[in-house]
Amino acid sequence: YFMRDGLDEAAVRRIWRHSVLPYIEERLFGQGSDRLADFALDKLRRATVSGNAAADDEAEGDVASADDGDHESDA
Repeated sequence: YFMRDGLDEAAVRRIWRHSVLPYIEERLFGQGSDRLADFALDKLRRATVSGNAAADDEAEGDVASADDGDHESDA
């Protein structure tokens, strides 16, 4: 749905509301109406942004731990 050129915010929200959410709602049938709230577009975007920040922090930690000063001299 989203692999199109020129998608603006309005188009993304329209696709989410009319194509993606109905599919998710069908998959969650019988699990309670509050479950669908977990798939609100803004909520997922916030989770993705914070998840990306955490992954970036973790990757930076991996680089720092690899550079622990135990390098042999090239001389």
